[in-house]
Amino acid sequence: MLKGDLTRFSPGDLLTFLSHLNQDGVLTVSGEGQSLNIYFQKGNLVTAHSDQADGKVLGWLRASGRISAEQFLDLDQARRETGLPLIQLLADSGTIDLETDGALLETGIREVIFQLFTWGTGDFQFNEVALDDSSGGQIYDCTGLALDAARQVDEYQEFLRNISSEDLVVF
Repeated sequence: MLKGDLTRFSPGDLLTFLSHLNQDGVLTVSGEGQSLNIYFQKGNLVTAHSDQADGKVLGWLRASGRISAEQFLDLDQARRETGLPLIQLLADSGTIDLETDGALLETGIREVIFQLFTWGTGDFQFNEVALDDSSGGQIYDCTGLALDAARQVDEYQEFLRNISSEDLVVF
């Protein structure tokens, strides 16, 4: 088990370090009143979830018409009651095919990584556990995801710095 504080171990360094461990396990990060989980198999990132990211992915599915309003409500209720990752609920219900809907899975993973990078503070813990192959065989490059997230967070923070009260229009 590895644990620590994000103020002493940056998210990018943490993800890169864990990928080099070449182990199966779950990184759980708690902060900002929330938690997120990132799953590794043999050092590769295979999936990730948080309540916020799962909610956004579920909303995207509904907005795109890929699921009905009834499916949306059922999945949202199951997600809240069980705490299971949305991707697992979708796969178990046959709503999506992980083989063909890899872009959906990657969107959720990128949202979780972005969320991790924006927190800045929080506690993390990596536990070695054997994982089933719930990723549909997809693996993701931790370093690439970390670099993309760092760039996106920099752009987001620059955007926030550039917004002034004069830029806001009140209707």
